[in-house]
Amino acid sequence: MHLNKSINKANRKFQPELIVHVGDVGFGWHKKDPERRFVETFRFLRGNHDRPDWCRAHPSYLGDYGYLDKYKLFYMSGAESIDQRMRVENIDWWRDEQLSMQELQAAIDLCVEKKPEIIVTHDAPISLYQHVTNGTIYSNGEGSNRTADALQVMFEAWKPKWWIFGHHHKLFRTKINGTKFICVPVCQMLNLDTSKDIDSKISYVL
Repeated sequence: MHLNKSINKANRKFQPELIVHVGDVGFGWHKKDPERRFVETFRFLRGNHDRPDWCRAHPSYLGDYGYLDKYKLFYMSGAESIDQRMRVENIDWWRDEQLSMQELQAAIDLCVEKKPEIIVTHDAPISLYQHVTNGTIYSNGEGSNRTADALQVMFEAWKPKWWIFGHHHKLFRTKINGTKFICVPVCQMLNLDTSKDIDSKISYVL
């Protein structure tokens, strides 16, 4: 499949210890998705366009949230779909696309406890929306985007060296209070070499 070709190309080009997909892998759109298998170095987060239960059952799913001590890396899945009103529940939209408030609080607590050097999430802190989007923040009309709000709480509590995210389908870089934020665009890959204190390159892998 297309994703497998991209992963194999990335392995040949970079020979990474770990490949983390920032989400929207496409799980839930095809009946054979649960049977898909990837190389051992590949792990993925769950985006808002991935079916949660299928992701959680897959061996390459990194998890809803957690910490990888070897890489000093915290991760968190999920985001809000701003177009959910145009989607069909359990077909191309899932009600539990975001973590619950209790899960988000547990994720915040873990992040603050571990103080990671790298944070990888599907979405970004809400304060970055003014830079990344055209001003669209909320989809439900209630002024609530709990995932981005929770990520904002994390950022206010702890400033990692790197914060890598996706969701917004565009290349974006900025540095805020010592944290380098990078939004990885569709069909591209960030080769992050944490041993070098230089800006890492966004590379096409397709």
